[in-house]
Amino acid sequence: MNVGIGLSVSNFLRVPTVPLDPDQVIADLFDAGGGTFYEGAWYDPSDLTTLYQDAAGTTPVTGTGQPVGLMLDKSKGGVSATELVTNGTFDVDEADTSDWDTSGLASTGESVGGVFRVTTLVSNGRQMSSISLVAGKTYIITSKARKVSGTGTALIGVSYASGSTFIPFPQTTSSSFVDLTQIFTATSNGGHVVAGASANGNGVYEFDNISIRELPGNHATQSTSTARPTLQTSGGLYYLDFDGVDDYITTTFTSAQAQPNTLALGYKYDDAAQLGTLIDSPGANRHAFYTETGNTKYYAGLAPIIKGTTTVDEVAIVHFNTTSSSARINGVDYGTANVGANAWGGIRMGANTTPVRWTDARLYSLVGVNRTLTAGEIASLETYLATKSGVTLP
Repeated sequence: MNVGIGLSVSNFLRVPTVPLDPDQVIADLFDAGGGTFYEGAWYDPSDLTTLYQDAAGTTPVTGTGQPVGLMLDKSKGGVSATELVTNGTFDVDEADTSDWDTSGLASTGESVGGVFRVTTLVSNGRQMSSISLVAGKTYIITSKARKVSGTGTALIGVSYASGSTFIPFPQTTSSSFVDLTQIFTATSNGGHVVAGASANGNGVYEFDNISIRELPGNHATQSTSTARPTLQTSGGLYYLDFDGVDDYITTTFTSAQAQPNTLALGYKYDDAAQLGTLIDSPGANRHAFYTETGNTKYYAGLAPIIKGTTTVDEVAIVHFNTTSSSARINGVDYGTANVGANAWGGIRMGANTTPVRWTDARLYSLVGVNRTLTAGEIASLETYLATKSGVTLP
């Protein structure tokens, strides 16, 4: 039987399996050559370095039972190597450092002993350094900071034409530096790094290793604290746990992606009586993978293609290609269907978009890429997802 991606089951070999670095195998799926990437997303709950408890990315997830308000997309290779901040390490001592503009401000700034010291004389004393933000792109700010003495409220962050973002700063006087992190998406071009104080008082603040780099990818967020999934583990396998009440997390692509594209995930429904949406897409451009009455699973265009039990661990790979769309569950082909020509506008995990409904389920991993995969790539992807979700493939 033809599986709709130019393959037949008899030709679908599972050798070789995923090599020693399975993450590199998945990264290669997005590599379009020349430093460019295929659109899509790769979410891996087992990689705690990609998870934050809040949507702003200020509080990392450090263990199970914690909410996930931001899940970073790994498809674009992580943090950019290009540093946007000039002299953010303050390695050369200088008074009123030229890299940080103090003109017109009633405060002083200087780098002393390899750190940047700000002494506020009146309210809103700030030191600024220009950076080149691009509207629509996501960035990560990191810094070390401490309040040495005095009163007032310290701040570190970014100010730009249509907005600003500042990292919550511990205001107690301390001899130790604290690590600060913030992730944000710029809504306009240009901008300034800001370090200083935002309230009345005489204070001395020190900053070091101020860095801003682009964080490319389609990062998933949930700004409502009560609607965030939680990180859980079972048998050593990590997953996002959606409660079936109000949990979901979403990313929206900058532009909708035309078919063909491939969506793959490891998952499990925890409640057979509540067969709501597991994967959808926000807005009008939708790809859906969900379960309905009678244990019938569907994907984009609501074309019924899969029947079976719902509360077992599964690995699904769905190939969206209009009239020749197809799906595989746990390494078994489930035929073809016509899903229409909807583009791919993003990914919503844990809830349907319209009408709004939720599912009680777990998500071990998700990989979506805007292209057709080869037989070897699909075999390796299935093996990768099976490892993440504990599924035994045929």
